[in-house]
Amino acid sequence: MKKLLSLILVLLMLFSMVACVNPDSNTGSGDNGYNSNDNGNNSENSNNGGSTSGDNTSGGNASGGNNNGGSTSGGNNGGSTSGGGSNDEKPTPNYPADEIAAFEEFFNPNNHISIKLDISDSELKKIQQDYEKYRGFGSKSPIYRMADMIVTITKPSGETEQWVIDQVGVRMKGNTSRTDFYNDHDGMYNLVHFKISFQETFDDEAYYGSDALVWTDSAARKERKNRTFATLEKIDIRWNRNDDPTYIRENYAYELYREFGVLAPHTNLASVDIGDDHAGVWVVYEPVDKVFLEKNLPASALGGDLYKLGWTNEGATFTSFSSYGVEDEDAGRFYVYDLKTNKKTSTHQSLKNLINTIKSSSASKASFESLIDMENFLNYCAVSYIIGNPDDLRNNYNNSYIYFRADTGKMLVIPYDSDRGLGVNTWNPSGNGMTTDDPFSKQAIGNNSEQRSPLFLKTVCRGGYFVNEYIEALKAVDASEMLKNDSFKAAFDTAAALYSGDTTPSRNYHNAGGCSFRFDINRTCSPGDSSNMSFADYISAKRATLYNAIGDQGNSEEKPNYGDNTGGNSGSGDNTGSGGNTGSGGSIANCKPYIMGDMNGWQPNDYYLMKSEGDGIFTYTLTEAHVSSNYGKIKFKLFDDNSKMWFGGEIIDPDCTVSYDDNNGHRNIYLEPGTYLVTLDTNTTTLYIEKVENP
Repeated sequence: MKKLLSLILVLLMLFSMVACVNPDSNTGSGDNGYNSNDNGNNSENSNNGGSTSGDNTSGGNASGGNNNGGSTSGGNNGGSTSGGGSNDEKPTPNYPADEIAAFEEFFNPNNHISIKLDISDSELKKIQQDYEKYRGFGSKSPIYRMADMIVTITKPSGETEQWVIDQVGVRMKGNTSRTDFYNDHDGMYNLVHFKISFQETFDDEAYYGSDALVWTDSAARKERKNRTFATLEKIDIRWNRNDDPTYIRENYAYELYREFGVLAPHTNLASVDIGDDHAGVWVVYEPVDKVFLEKNLPASALGGDLYKLGWTNEGATFTSFSSYGVEDEDAGRFYVYDLKTNKKTSTHQSLKNLINTIKSSSASKASFESLIDMENFLNYCAVSYIIGNPDDLRNNYNNSYIYFRADTGKMLVIPYDSDRGLGVNTWNPSGNGMTTDDPFSKQAIGNNSEQRSPLFLKTVCRGGYFVNEYIEALKAVDASEMLKNDSFKAAFDTAAALYSGDTTPSRNYHNAGGCSFRFDINRTCSPGDSSNMSFADYISAKRATLYNAIGDQGNSEEKPNYGDNTGGNSGSGDNTGSGGNTGSGGSIANCKPYIMGDMNGWQPNDYYLMKSEGDGIFTYTLTEAHVSSNYGKIKFKLFDDNSKMWFGGEIIDPDCTVSYDDNNGHRNIYLEPGTYLVTLDTNTTTLYIEKVENP
């Protein structure tokens, strides 16, 4: 009997050596410790065993999954299972046979995408604990927790494809969006963004201790480190935190960038379930990483330094070289210029040379052309201006990547995190929904400061080397079919038809109480509100400002002909108003007139400087973007900064339905919402207001 018991014990010990340690723990890790070429503490950008885009990614990812590290249910990693959130029988892992085709289907906006994260409450609780731990020393957790991911794609024909990726890593994603989200009593009570990794091995004892998985097959572990889904090593998924009622504006922004040759990540909508709960319609993001570069650049350009630009104690102003390196979440170290490739080998020389050169007082146009792909950069600037994101590289020194090509050494700018723009004004630092910002402005609007970056000051800001080329890029973007409301509506209608039934979560999340969770293309607001304008209203107001600044050289019937002006706001040089309105008489010499009102806090600035048409005539065009949120009308006066004279109460124009209100001895002008040409004749001190029909 004793011999039998001893034999049983030996067999049990042998079985425990074959199996993973605590296979039901369902824990996961970040990339840390698995990167043979990069810094192991940087979860966002590990070296992934040579995984590339295109044909090279699909060889080890055949349907059935057994070639993907052996980590199927009861597979070659020792039989570890995932932390599913439901009690249903888990489907068999199934991976795309054609990774490139899967990528195209996954990001096809005509397909309905469904993502289920089958994750247990215990794993969600660990993500919450990770958040609390790293928040305690001002950092962000790199630790991934375990789930299965089920992706279902329904094509317009009704045909469906379903892929099951077992044991994916899930962690919290974001900066200001990070928050407490889970407790034992309520479960998941707040929505948070997630990053999902397909290459986690969950075996870092520094993170998981006794729960760390033990891989008994080194080949299987290596294949897991190389595993991709639809050519991707990771994806991000984000909920509609800015309550965009169209759900598509960020995707539309990236499409606009790509139309003009600017590298930009693909995104798509997806109906998302987390555990047993439906979480609404989210956005899925292609990451900007080595795989992204391999997809978009020739082989000769690969191998350069890729940086993610963000805030630490300062933003990416390209004026100093004090914050660069490879982020380390465990040490709480983050950098403005966060290196994502060549982590072990880079000397950062390309970045150093760029900053030192362009900030120098001797920097010339040729200097910029030698270090920056200027066609890419000018198109990036032009599209970014139209999109109007106050949190981008120009306006807040933030939310972009830069890449130095290996073949030319020149820098490319890659936009990212463009969820504010095209009328999404939930953060409205300009007070006008980014609709009246001058394309040549020397302001960093989101930063509420003077522009500091020579990357913009010396190129596209007023007086920059490339203003003329920038104007041509702006005109090209303005002519895009994508800016027509019919084009946007077509994209909206497609999304609404696919996802209208998926928008409402199955539970009430505390931080989403203000979200409508429904598709609406017509919902709008005043530019001064901290809400969202409709796409049509935003583009109309933005174009009016653009035409004021550069004039219209095209023939589109949608655009007024405002003449040409590269130095500031302009009105029509041909029309000085009909139904002449008598003024106070006399004349003004050396006039410097500004539009002043609620739209600019009654302060003179270059956005509202009237354009000189010669012979003492000045013009400016007001639009619905200038409507006061307090009055529902355009409220303003004119102010001459030289004579310190105000012009307001002397104007009477019945055609414009002008009414008046006393204001400290001066008269304000009130106009119903619309587009108006304001003309000041300093020879007679007369102000004319003409309503522009069908601008």
